[in-house]
Amino acid sequence: MAGVAGSVARRKRLPRIGLLRVALASLVVLLVSGGWTVTGTFTAYLAAGCAGILGVALILGWPQTFSYSPFTLVFLDSILISVLIYGTGGGESPFFPLYLLASLGLVLAPGVLASFAGAATLVGGYLAATAGSSGTFDVLFFPETLFGVGIIALFCVLAGSLGIKLHSLRATVRSSSTSAVSARESEERSAVLLSSIAPILRILDVGGVLDWMALTVRDLLDAPFVHVALLDGANHRTHVEGNLDVYPSWWHPEIQRILLWSSRTGEVLREEVTVCGIEGLVAVPIVSSEGHGLGALIVGGKALDGREEHSLTSLAAELASVVEESEEAPGGRESVSGLPNQASLKRMLGKEISEGNAITLLMIQMDCLREYRRAYGIFSEDQLLGKIGNRLNQEYQRIFHYGNNLVVVSKSSSKPRAQKAALRARQIIARLTDDAAVSLDVSVGFVLVSSEGGEEPDLVLDAAAGAVSRAEAEPEKLFGASLEEILESTRDRGDIEGKERTVLTLLGATRLRDPYLGVHMRAVSQLSIRVGSEMGLSREQLEDLRIGALLHDVGKIGIPDTILHKPGPLACEEYEVVKTHTTLGAEILAKEADLSEVVSAAKHHHERFDGEGYPDGLRGEDIPLMARIVCVADALDSMVRDKAYQRGVSEQAALDEIVRNSGTQFDPQVVEALVLALERSDGWRAGFG
Repeated sequence: MAGVAGSVARRKRLPRIGLLRVALASLVVLLVSGGWTVTGTFTAYLAAGCAGILGVALILGWPQTFSYSPFTLVFLDSILISVLIYGTGGGESPFFPLYLLASLGLVLAPGVLASFAGAATLVGGYLAATAGSSGTFDVLFFPETLFGVGIIALFCVLAGSLGIKLHSLRATVRSSSTSAVSARESEERSAVLLSSIAPILRILDVGGVLDWMALTVRDLLDAPFVHVALLDGANHRTHVEGNLDVYPSWWHPEIQRILLWSSRTGEVLREEVTVCGIEGLVAVPIVSSEGHGLGALIVGGKALDGREEHSLTSLAAELASVVEESEEAPGGRESVSGLPNQASLKRMLGKEISEGNAITLLMIQMDCLREYRRAYGIFSEDQLLGKIGNRLNQEYQRIFHYGNNLVVVSKSSSKPRAQKAALRARQIIARLTDDAAVSLDVSVGFVLVSSEGGEEPDLVLDAAAGAVSRAEAEPEKLFGASLEEILESTRDRGDIEGKERTVLTLLGATRLRDPYLGVHMRAVSQLSIRVGSEMGLSREQLEDLRIGALLHDVGKIGIPDTILHKPGPLACEEYEVVKTHTTLGAEILAKEADLSEVVSAAKHHHERFDGEGYPDGLRGEDIPLMARIVCVADALDSMVRDKAYQRGVSEQAALDEIVRNSGTQFDPQVVEALVLALERSDGWRAGFG
């Protein structure tokens, strides 16, 4: 009966699985047709077409073998992805993450043997595609290839292990046994489930953890209503089974009553009431390690037996430990380094400032991280930051991952202590990177914030970024001062003219909004100057080009964080929002009289030479020359730069792509100047990570 029920559940999931494959196939076609890959267009279309056909078959529920054998889908996915990888660069293919997505199918695998077979299929497919694309088996022993194998294997192990645990746990939860032994086993299995998923939960913010918990409890217990909430009133999530038009939420008085009663007494509460058509509510308290009530898990519309109540109690206990740990990272953690992320840093700063606490913020910047990443692999940079952050955490309580930097926050505003902490941090980093193949130049800037309060977190971070910039020019690579002194210095430094001060202010605001943008815009500016020089522009024109390229993406200040920092490709409607950054940037620059000459760079750097660009659809030489140059430089740097969801391509591959689109997307004269500029210069991106 359990096997029949499992196959029925899988058949219900087939349409969603099919839609996912159709969507991915469409995305591959869109990216390839947009020139995202360099070679193997036909092969990419072939693989995407087969994936689309497979998706349609799944939506239609045919053949039935997909309902009984999750391994079949993993096997077919491996073949299709391997064909795609083979035709789009082998080990360098940007579609490598599809292997990791396919490995998630092993969560449905019924046992160890099926998981092992699926993992072997994915790894074998990757090796075959890599060797076939390069034409030699020697590539199989390259560090990059072995690293790729390791990543795929790791994801397969995690997915397979989680699948085995979920399969076992659900079997236990649905068992009819009510004996004490069965209850204890169910409780232990719940704890194992959460302990296995804990590394993933650690990177989520509190809301994400609660959302996962509510959804998991609903699925495990087949409950029509699950509500999980913390007593702070700001964090609560609800999941319902089916299409319920009305159901209770955090604001319902009955929900608040049993939530408060259960969390404050630490006892399970059963209420035989009907709320919004849901009959019966059970509240299980979420209690901290010190015995304080944090909130409650509420299940409605299902009578829980003793075994299920034990499972729910165990889940609530594990949830309490995750929530307690998340207090150190209220905005979540970085996935690779494991350190509290930028959102956590801003929330913590806002809290400290609003409470009027005196603090010191140290920003640690390491140059040559891009070279380090090339030497040790795509994730090595974040792994290094995590290693350093964990070591610093032994001496300083709060360490954050901020862009490519580390930030240390301490409750003190003493300059001697800050200088001592900065020097100590540099010593620790030097010791941890002493045997590295790449020498990392460390600069530390710090800002002292008084207890008067009232400053915005972004203002403090802006001052810290300014201190780091000043530190780079100091012999000891160290600079710091009070917040007031740094802001006053920024306003009144006599060696910076008004125009340049405005440029630095706008660049700093953009960099703080997204550190990636700051580095990207400086690299685009440097390359644009080289291209402009090849085209014979005057000194005045080159200066305008430098500033225009430096601020070409300033309009992204107005793009919502959920879109700007999305760790993956954008949806169509999200892309339409991003496109508005050109007009927003033009409006920002137009307000500054000194910057009127560079407005065109911000507004028109996404126009295409064939007239198919935006925002105005300008064609050919109707597009301002400055915008045509920035367009090419922006495209090249964007392609070679690593992103959270995509590894950058080589400089030569990016250049080939630009040459291929000369006359359509790009001005042929600008492309010719770009080729000459790159031939004459070496390492134009040095120092830009």
